[in-house]
Amino acid sequence: MEITIVSDHSIKLRGKNASVFINPVDKAAQVNAAIILAPFEKKNMKLKDDVVVITGPGEYEAGGIKINGTKSAGKTVFSINVDGVDIALGDISALDALHQKMKEHHVLLALSDETHSASFTSTIATHVVGFFGAQAAAVADSVAKEQKKTVSKYQISVDKLPTETETLLLSHS
Repeated sequence: MEITIVSDHSIKLRGKNASVFINPVDKAAQVNAAIILAPFEKKNMKLKDDVVVITGPGEYEAGGIKINGTKSAGKTVFSINVDGVDIALGDISALDALHQKMKEHHVLLALSDETHSASFTSTIATHVVGFFGAQAAAVADSVAKEQKKTVSKYQISVDKLPTETETLLLSHS
């Protein structure tokens, strides 16, 4: 499974059989997707008929990817399973509000448009914590200033999970 940052607010999760685009920014992303999550930015999108567009809470499945959305702090937090890798995705304040009720995930991806404490992240993900958004660098620094990795692409599989928690700053620049 591969995580790729496309822009400050757009991420692509690519599995063996399908891809999920979170807030796609270009038409190529929209054409190649099985699932599009648009919880952070609402856009008018012209899509193929077989593309699943998710904008809020509920249970979804397409292309072997399972997604469960839960409302938190007026926003939606998603639990996504791609190729056996469990990913928690959401706005950092919504994740913080919901973290005590969430199951443990392999990966946490937090949209960080505001400076917010990220001390709760270790209760959600013990393998990989990734931050993206306008304040991602500041939030990642507050968690692991010396040990964070800045990446535009990250690969992970359920059989090769890191033993120590990795903190990622997802950045396309």
